[in-house]
Amino acid sequence: LTARPEDLRVVDRALREWGLEAFADRPASELSAGETRRVELASIFAQETSLILLDEPVTALDLRQSAFAHERLLAHVKGTGASCLFSTHDLPQARAFATRAIVLAHGRIVDDGPASELLREERLAGYFDDPKGPDAQPA
Repeated sequence: LTARPEDLRVVDRALREWGLEAFADRPASELSAGETRRVELASIFAQETSLILLDEPVTALDLRQSAFAHERLLAHVKGTGASCLFSTHDLPQARAFATRAIVLAHGRIVDDGPASELLREERLAGYFDDPKGPDAQPA
């Protein structure tokens, strides 16, 4: 396969924006878990889609790289108008970045709304005190 000049420009920009220029010629098998995650995130953003789906986006990243990834994610969403749906078990991460939250318990949606309301300690306490959550339906 031959890459088009535009594809190469997009990849070069993603490598630059994510600080991954040094990885451009390294085989994927030589990358650490954190480096692999950073390359995966950069490749997602290089696709220039209007909807980004991420599952635990900062898994395997140290605190510095996690903060950098969040910064890039927010900049991308704000700069392009793209939407991002991500799953996380990290409540501070969700509080810091989400505008809307969906709370799941036992595979069911038990709450849905503005993150600023749903992710308050007093609201979440019911989900942790009662594994089914205050709004869960019987199984």
